Amino acid sequence: MYGHGFATLLLAEIYGSSHRDTDVHDALSRAIDLIVRTQNEEGGWRYRPKERGDLSVTGWMVMALASAKMSGIAIPQSTLDGVENFLEIISGGKDGGSYGYTDSPGKGNSGRNAMNAAGFFCAQLNGASSNAAKAFESSLIIDKTGFQMNDIYYVYYGTLAAYQHQGPVWRKWL
Repeated sequence: MYGHGFATLLLAEIYGSSHRDTDVHDALSRAIDLIVRTQNEEGGWRYRPKERGDLSVTGWMVMALASAKMSGIAIPQSTLDGVENFLEIISGGKDGGSYGYTDSPGKGNSGRNAMNAAGFFCAQLNGASSNAAKAFESSLIIDKTGFQMNDIYYVYYGTLAAYQHQGPVWRKWL
């Protein structure tokens, strides 16, 4: 499923930039259908279909869904609602802006840096307000941690999340 998220994101990006090529559309539609059908009842994804989700695999699925949606592919609202539910399950901190890998990180910022950034970015892609206390908490975690080149997974998601959020966090990240 991890590789399927990558491949579907690639198809969605190709479709969105290919003037809606019908061959790509058919492959992308099938790939999205598989993502929708394999979502866990809590709203996440993992390495096998319907397995209880983790934020690493779920992150790629959320990016694929968002890219496909931006390219005009219909995504069931129930799938997006499931993503929101999963993010709620794995969130923690004072305002829910800290994220864990498979469960809530508990009180404070006890999630790993990459998972905090991935959760923040997924929430943004799924339509969460950047003005909410939760987003402010997420952005402060990224701001406090700063850019850490030794953690490439964190750098990837941190860059995406900081860019989406903009403002002082993005300027400092740059």
